[in-house]
Amino acid sequence: MGRPAVPAGRTLAPGSAPLAAGRLPAPPSIARAGDLFTSGTRTQEPVMVSFLTALVVVLTPLTLLNLTLLFAVIRRLRAAEAPTGPRPDHLDTLPVPKAGDLVAPFRAQTLDGTAVTDLDLGPADILMCLMPGCDPCKTQLAAVRATTPDRLLLLVFGISEEDPAALTLATSVHDLGRVLITSIDGPIGRALGGVGAFPTFLRVADGAIAAVAGTWAEIAATEPTAVGR
Repeated sequence: MGRPAVPAGRTLAPGSAPLAAGRLPAPPSIARAGDLFTSGTRTQEPVMVSFLTALVVVLTPLTLLNLTLLFAVIRRLRAAEAPTGPRPDHLDTLPVPKAGDLVAPFRAQTLDGTAVTDLDLGPADILMCLMPGCDPCKTQLAAVRATTPDRLLLLVFGISEEDPAALTLATSVHDLGRVLITSIDGPIGRALGGVGAFPTFLRVADGAIAAVAGTWAEIAATEPTAVGR
């Protein structure tokens, strides 16, 4: 039996097996592009998971820290914006001077350098106790400006005598009368018997508190009488 005919255009290599009639040799196996891509992706998956895990571990405490700082700033801003002076209708529950209380000796200096003592206070003087951030104080200051009083002593109570907020308030009301800056627990507050509500209006006559009010209209309507020491 003779050798199979070689297809036209093909040559057998020396020693190669004869080809079946009409059949061509199978092409070499070629990996599909999808197989290569899938294999590479599977290799990268553990690396990506490790990277994301490390990222979460690092960012979680940083995020919590940022939120904590944010809430702290918000609380500070709310506290700064909140009125620090009680409303006038709290005069019956908070420590304030009372009519008939004696004014203890004190000596202080106004914003423009003028000395003021307890002996300088007379029936015509009205004392207005203010505090920075006090919304009712702002309302009463507007009422005071509408009447332009003759003898008004404004006592600005701050955290200390160097309190920047107290200095700002004192400067803004300097046109209304004499202005003193004092601390909450300072000598002026103690001399008046303690001031815990703002605004508080006082009249002093003969060395004693003659009238106490929570609004300008109330104190302006009073007629001080001498109560003596």
